[in-house]
Amino acid sequence: RDEFIEATKDAENWLEENWRLVLQIVGVVVVVAIVVGGWFWYAKASQAKAETLLASAMKTYQTAEAGGFVDTAALETALMEFETASGKGGRAPVGLAAEYYRGVTLHRLGRDEDAVAPLEKVAGHSAASASLSGAASAVLAEVYAARGEQERAIAVLQGLIDAETPTYPVDQALLEM
Repeated sequence: RDEFIEATKDAENWLEENWRLVLQIVGVVVVVAIVVGGWFWYAKASQAKAETLLASAMKTYQTAEAGGFVDTAALETALMEFETASGKGGRAPVGLAAEYYRGVTLHRLGRDEDAVAPLEKVAGHSAASASLSGAASAVLAEVYAARGEQERAIAVLQGLIDAETPTYPVDQALLEM
């Protein structure tokens, strides 16, 4: 019992001598907690905004698709929304999906040179799902073929065929070759 009382008095004396250090440590911990919490909140809010933008862009894109992609103004609107959603979504699935559709929309607009970068980004991204990566590769092969780069198109399709876990029908890839 005497040891406990002595330890308590020692702790009290230490706190009296080092209260500024303790206060500084507590302050740093509180600031770090606020920064981390704010970052998580911001990331969550950005993801929600990206999802909303992606949904809106998809509606616009589907309207253009239903009309046979004749309405280039709708495609341009969808493209702007996909670009914004991609920026907000970053490397998260929603950002990669927006980037994929950005590439697809650029291809539909006949801007194949601009479509390559977003499609390559998604096709080669480790965070992209296998199906999204495969779809991006398939469209990328189509873009390469449209640009007259048959060797590159075949190489991409061959990569889809040779994948360990095929995400694209082999028969379809062979037909496109």
